[in-house]
Amino acid sequence: MPGLDTRENFPESDDDRKAIFQALGIADPAVVAVRILAGYAEPQYPKRNATALLGTIGASPKDVLAEPLRTRIRAFLCGLLTNPQVSEKSDLANVIRRQALLALTLQSEIDAATATAVARVLTRTTNDFIVSAVRHFFVLHSEAIRLYPELARVRAVVSKGMEQAAREDILRLLDTQAPPAAEPPAL
Repeated sequence: MPGLDTRENFPESDDDRKAIFQALGIADPAVVAVRILAGYAEPQYPKRNATALLGTIGASPKDVLAEPLRTRIRAFLCGLLTNPQVSEKSDLANVIRRQALLALTLQSEIDAATATAVARVLTRTTNDFIVSAVRHFFVLHSEAIRLYPELARVRAVVSKGMEQAAREDILRLLDTQAPPAAEPPAL
């Protein structure tokens, strides 16, 4: 499977997930997710890879992953946006944030809390590495977000974003069904 850094690979298909699980020898994705969540704080834990795998597991169909665990995974990934569990002085902090954004982008269903958490990232950074992942999230999820009763709250957070072009594109996505003014940069 090609890398996740192209628009064509979002969202992953069930076949993509099965191939990933098979290649990694994962028979029960739920068990692996619980283990990742329990061990993530350990200093030696491979955080970037674990974050990516959580995104793939969290996007599994409901017959593979029950909703309580899916919700727990989304909440954990949202938490990584503000606390990547590595030194803020490390380049790895932004790598983990971006990976969490990509993992959240993979989710077939998101809620208003997730959309708000992703929007808050725009209020803290102008880093293109991060902002492009935020834009990608909204490109793929804006149709669902427009239906939320909390749309005004999500829009209010986006409107405080530091990066003007991304902020305007995302607000346009949330306001209409029109595509963004420009294709977001490749991830």
